[in-house]
Amino acid sequence: MLLKPHHIFTYHGNNYLINVEEMKVFQIDKNTSMTLQKISLDPDFAISSKTEEELVRLELFVLENQEGKKRTDSRPNNTSIRNISLFITQNCNMRCTYCYGDGGGYGSSGNMELETARRSVDWLIEHSGEIKKVGISFFGGEPFLNFPLMKQVVVYAQKRSEEIGKEFEFSVTTNASMLDKKKIAFLKENKVIPLVSFDGSKKIQDAQRLFKNGRGSYDVVVPKIRQLLQVFPETTARATLVGLTDPVEVIRALHEIGFSSTHITVVSQSLFDFAHDKKKNLRNNHGMEQMMEVEAEELLKNVKCQNTQSLKKQKINGLLITRLGEFLNKQKKYFGCGAGRKFVGISTVGDVFLCHRFVGMDSYRLGNIFDRGLARDVYQKSLIKVSKKCNTCFAKYICGGGCYHENLGFCGSVFEPSEKYCRVIRYSMKMVAYVSSQLSDEDRDYMISEKIIMCKPCHFDFPV
Repeated sequence: MLLKPHHIFTYHGNNYLINVEEMKVFQIDKNTSMTLQKISLDPDFAISSKTEEELVRLELFVLENQEGKKRTDSRPNNTSIRNISLFITQNCNMRCTYCYGDGGGYGSSGNMELETARRSVDWLIEHSGEIKKVGISFFGGEPFLNFPLMKQVVVYAQKRSEEIGKEFEFSVTTNASMLDKKKIAFLKENKVIPLVSFDGSKKIQDAQRLFKNGRGSYDVVVPKIRQLLQVFPETTARATLVGLTDPVEVIRALHEIGFSSTHITVVSQSLFDFAHDKKKNLRNNHGMEQMMEVEAEELLKNVKCQNTQSLKKQKINGLLITRLGEFLNKQKKYFGCGAGRKFVGISTVGDVFLCHRFVGMDSYRLGNIFDRGLARDVYQKSLIKVSKKCNTCFAKYICGGGCYHENLGFCGSVFEPSEKYCRVIRYSMKMVAYVSSQLSDEDRDYMISEKIIMCKPCHFDFPV
């Protein structure tokens, strides 16, 4: 008996089955769960007609015309690049305890020259093909250490935009320590979207994000953040969890400062400090799991009582709604992100890297903006197909293989998924499946009408 890939889990005393390929979830009874376990051990296990009917309901049977059928991937081998992370400096005024970028220097230091910056803009234009809207993210180090060049890049990109008919979108990732009225006015005038790296309460921020002289940064940065939020109230704070830091405490602290949009990420290993104790920053994901459970119950409550305002806040700050929408729409992710495909990092000297996290690592250098060609063919194939672990994972279609940097840091290969990341993704998949199982057609229609989740995309669209 050949059955489609599936996963069974228990939550709140009930058994649920995820049909992986169909991207569906069903609540099942204990007998069905036990029978499926027996079939997995013995494909010739005899089943009753009633069980057969149940397996049909669960859409688990592989039809004869599906057996041995190979899926083809019709997406182009090389996608156009639409976004670059532009390292206008590889210097930083902070020395965060967990920095994956070697203190912001990424194995070196220095500022980008104007010629290199202009060539980077032209290079993006050339490699974006027919794409009309492209993005430049100013990165570092701390980008505002080279604020004069940031201004020059924006002016040059706007000039080129008028000449070639492409629209540029700008963003900047900053620790906010160098912000002032003049810089904030520039961001506003030129529609440069800020993202602030900030870790939460004074205790957490001062312990994790220190200036190079060893002084904590909370008291210096918070007044500048509040000044920024007056002009950009929807600015996102990105916080990094280290050790046993409670994510709920972090989010609460960020909201108290004034952030309405937050993004939580788990600490990454530095690939520059090879003597680094890899156990130092490892964290127990139990807190993340608890946070997802709370989020799932809040999500269901808000949907059932049609609390649109709370749902929109959850969409901005939570982990589950986006993945829930993808699951309900059967949107299969074949890549964890656009690294090496739609997105690259460009160093201060114009070297092109897999993404901003790999800048300074020669093994992941794809080329240079002053040369022809990019060595990126290996990154055009989905990790779901390359890695056996990904191929057999029940959460693969909401994950796409994870982060290359995380994979390399924990497994020694960009093509082998990080177990730390996998645990979080798998648990989020269970929570997404649980929530989905509790939604009625009316609930789904409401979420679509209020744009909490989007309508199912056109079937001609390629999955991400």
